[in-house]
Order: sequence, then C-alpha cells, then structure tokens
Amino acid sequence: MLACPDGSVTTTNATPTDFGFWGLPDGSSCIVVFSCLARQSNGAGRCGFRQSALLSKSSGALTANSVGTQERLAATGAAAWVATLAIVSGALVARVTGESGKTIDWNVYLEFF
Repeated sequence: MLACPDGSVTTTNATPTDFGFWGLPDGSSCIVVFSCLARQSNGAGRCGFRQSALLSKSSGALTANSVGTQERLAATGAAAWVATLAIVSGALVARVTGESGKTIDWNVYLEFF
C-alpha cells in the first residue's frame, strides 16, 4: 500500500479545478481509495467525500476499470460542492468544484493498493 497525503487547493467559485497529478507505471493495476475533506474558510460549510476505483495502465493509457459509488460525508452548507477522481493526460487527478462566494480549502488523501 502506498499512501499519498499530499494534494490541496483552495477554490472561490464554481469552476472545476484539477490538482495533484499522480502517475502509475505502465503495465500495472491498482485499487485507489480517494478521500477528500472540504472546509469553507469564510463560513461554516464542510463536507467529506470517499470513493474507490480499480485502475490499470497499459501502453501509456490509464483506464478506470471500475469506479465505486461515492460516499458523501456530513455535508453542511455544501450541497453544490463536488469532489471526484478524473483521468487527465494519462494521470490521475483530484477534481473539485466549489461554490461562488465561498472560499473552500480542499485536502485529498489517496491510498494505492
């Protein structure tokens, strides 16, 4: 298991934001568990997200073979917020979407098996 506690960003609007590009070696497969904590720094909003996926990489192409249902934890004042995993240019990224007028600090923790 490899744990990656790095990955944080701040948003102030509802524009999707990608951060934390993680690569996998070619010819490999793994399960990734995605956890994200979002906290509004200029208010009381907060929310947690958790999701898992089976990934594989072959010939430079990263593929999500199976993605589990996302669990949304204790959302308070955060109904519009979104956090998920995405594949961009052959790498795994965290993609978050905040809300206009709210400053939100996003922290991501990934576990690779």
